[in-house]
Amino acid sequence: MGVNIGDNMRPEKIICGHKITSNNDKYLDDAIEFMKHKTNVFGQEQSESDLRRYLSIYVVENTSNHWLMCDGNSIWDVKKLTRQFSKLLKNYNIGNLTNYLYEFFHLQCGSIAHYNKSGWFDEYSNKNRLKQFFQGNEYGQPVRDYSPHWHYDAREAQTKMADILSV
Repeated sequence: MGVNIGDNMRPEKIICGHKITSNNDKYLDDAIEFMKHKTNVFGQEQSESDLRRYLSIYVVENTSNHWLMCDGNSIWDVKKLTRQFSKLLKNYNIGNLTNYLYEFFHLQCGSIAHYNKSGWFDEYSNKNRLKQFFQGNEYGQPVRDYSPHWHYDAREAQTKMADILSV
């Protein structure tokens, strides 16, 4: 079974009552095998939050250019995000703002895309502006509190980033 995204058919399966989508059949099949062998919950209904906790372990342990989504929401690699965030802070320039980190900022942290990565970086052109953003995003909320509670992996990454910034 799959879902059309643009001109491409994306693999999709139901796991623990939730639709899991990927950009790669093998990555999705391996995630299912991980759930079967590493957890005792496969086949049982799970909340999205609980399922995300298990699948985020798989994503972190199997870093690649592939992705998983749970009910249409990205499952983020927290380790990869915090590593890229630390690198950005160490040498704050657009070259260190990865596409993955940029997508996380505008999809999960309460920021609009600002047209593209360059536009986003123009808006947050120094560490002080980035810190202000984490204190109150474009909707006035602290970034660490922006994602809903069920979005476990995003909240974990937001908290780690806010801690790194001491906000």
